[in-house]
Amino acid sequence: MNLLPPPHVRRAPALKRAATAFGAAAIAVLAACAGGGGAPASAPGEVRTSIAPGMRGYPFAASRSTTQDFFGVTVSDDFTWLENPADPYTRAWTNAENAYSRRYLDAMPARAALHQRLQSLIGSTSNAYSALVERGGVVFALKNAPPQQRPVLVVLKSVDDVASERVLFDPGAAAPDGSLAIDFFRPSLDGRRVAIAVSTGGSDGATLRVIDVATGQALADQIPRVTSAASGGDVAWSVGSTGLFCTQTPAPGSRPADYAQSLEQVVFHKLGMPPAQDRLELGAGLPRLSRVRLESSRDGRSVLALVENGRGGDVSLYLKPADANGEGAWRRLASESDGVRDAQFGDDDALYIKSILNAPRGKLLRLPLAGTKNVDWDRMTTIAVPVEGAIQRFAVAGGTLYLTEGQAGASRLRAIDVRTRRATAVSLPAMSGVTALARVGRNDVVAQVASYLEPPLWMRVGGGHAKRTALVMTSDANFSDSDVVREFATSRDGTPVPLDILRRKSTRLDSRNPVLLTVGGAMGQGATPDFDAARRVWLDRGGVIAVATLRGGVEPGEAWRADGVRLHKQNTFDDFIAAAEYLVKRGYTQPALLGARGCGDGALVMGAALTQRPELFRAVVSAAGRYDMLRFERDAAGEYDAPEFGSVKDRAQFDALFAYSPLRAVRDGGNYPAVLLMAGERDGRVNPAHSRKMAARLQQANPSGRVILLLTDTSSGQMSQASLAETVDQATDEIGFFLNEVVAAQ
Repeated sequence: MNLLPPPHVRRAPALKRAATAFGAAAIAVLAACAGGGGAPASAPGEVRTSIAPGMRGYPFAASRSTTQDFFGVTVSDDFTWLENPADPYTRAWTNAENAYSRRYLDAMPARAALHQRLQSLIGSTSNAYSALVERGGVVFALKNAPPQQRPVLVVLKSVDDVASERVLFDPGAAAPDGSLAIDFFRPSLDGRRVAIAVSTGGSDGATLRVIDVATGQALADQIPRVTSAASGGDVAWSVGSTGLFCTQTPAPGSRPADYAQSLEQVVFHKLGMPPAQDRLELGAGLPRLSRVRLESSRDGRSVLALVENGRGGDVSLYLKPADANGEGAWRRLASESDGVRDAQFGDDDALYIKSILNAPRGKLLRLPLAGTKNVDWDRMTTIAVPVEGAIQRFAVAGGTLYLTEGQAGASRLRAIDVRTRRATAVSLPAMSGVTALARVGRNDVVAQVASYLEPPLWMRVGGGHAKRTALVMTSDANFSDSDVVREFATSRDGTPVPLDILRRKSTRLDSRNPVLLTVGGAMGQGATPDFDAARRVWLDRGGVIAVATLRGGVEPGEAWRADGVRLHKQNTFDDFIAAAEYLVKRGYTQPALLGARGCGDGALVMGAALTQRPELFRAVVSAAGRYDMLRFERDAAGEYDAPEFGSVKDRAQFDALFAYSPLRAVRDGGNYPAVLLMAGERDGRVNPAHSRKMAARLQQANPSGRVILLLTDTSSGQMSQASLAETVDQATDEIGFFLNEVVAAQ
């Protein structure tokens, strides 16, 4: 039974979202032939697009072949023209694809009911606090508080006193049109001021604003470009809260001499002074692909800079003593070969450093500040090594080091006395992971604990015990009828691949369950459990959710990560394919009932999986992804990401990229699963041209097969900055697509 009208048929007036996708003027059918033939007359300045041949009648994308030479290998590309977002034909085709996709998605049975259910589940979240920082005896945090559309910055007297909460900055109030979002914030050392990086979600980066905590009023200071597509950005305050160190990228078209060697620099800004007078601190001499993290000591008299050389690259460490004016000389403590991965100040005039030097699972070192002039990294004092798995994160409070470790999934938390090295295991809720640690008070930390079945909460950890604070998220999504099991697939080379499987307790292994396989821990991402209220909808339809931890992730250790980058990237895809095969073999599902979903880096996994093993999946949703791996280095953040994926400038890495690049792997006549590609037109992190080209190629290769959809949000940027309404809409599209293609289609 056909559940949907043919996509090329005019949709009902009630389905108004398709009309808005077109804009003021609808795109009609006309000739825009591959050979560049003429077109019928149209309104002046109006570009129209035609319908491609084939049963599904996709918007037509002309094949305009271009070629490029790599080490004597000639690579052709039919859709290079789709890389230009300003091209009127690109805009027209993108709008037509949006209209086509909206007709399909809006016509799905019970879509309105699904949207209402998801709005209820996602909107029921309360007390969702994140990014906790204590400064000056008060606690700062981001808070998700529906029906507010985006997180707001709040301040509390303590983690146990939510009644004292006060909103410091609400991006919705600052920009009622919903255009602003908080990228990050950093309170001053005395808690009197807070620096907030605010962006519009595009590629132009964030602007740093400074708020007076007592009054809530903004100071005149505004520092532009503290983030970029290739940079998360950071801030560290000086003594007395009179100035701050911050990252900055150059103005468009500007390449000062001091900036020529690096993509990011560090400047010092004195409050009350114009940004033009900011002093360059670090720039010349840094690696070109630098990404800098900053931290001040508790008294502000020392500042750290950790400089990462490209994504996933080695890290160098810089230190400087600083006065209220930020004056002082920088000194490099560690080069890229010394194995440093993270560092923070302790209360005992020492640095605590995570290193992988001769320790692929990580180790924690203690370096007294008095001994930083001539550092011998081979003879550094080791404070702790992991008992199980690898070191994930750490925090120092008073004389205690708090350390989380594990392979993937559930975390182990230990409290270690720095002086005696005595360790105490801290009990955590079952099957939970620690996603953040933050110091509170003199000797304690709070740990954000998350699981698949319970909303996240913050627990105060001290004296070897963990106690719930008042910062406990609540949700109407109840998973008491479900459980989580850890199982292992076997990858092509024999490597065990962890699978966390969320299922109802009554689930039978009869191969009749719709299964949604997702990505956890791929390409540098974490692999700790997370709570998602929207999963309740899939479970209620008899579904199972599986989360695969793939090589390339950081939490299982350096060896696990190294086995999934550059020349070894195919291992990541093999792991995901092995997980899908395991779910079928184990009796959870069958290919006709198997869906796959990935976002960001996970979207590359989707592209590789659906082109390498199309028969294994019934439907795939892939959001904000890269698919043309021979041209990603041309993008704003592409060069920075090359240490992760590889570079076409190196012959061996080119061969690996050419072998798995999803766009290049699409074959004419391939029996591909149903695919929904999602992108943000203003995403500065991942170029939406990848999604445009991938959709055009898949539609060209199999125009009469299962549906291939491209949905581009023309008003927003990165999906991680989506508003509440956008999040509900995206979840409705994704889950509705799976329900329609995997469940109802049976």
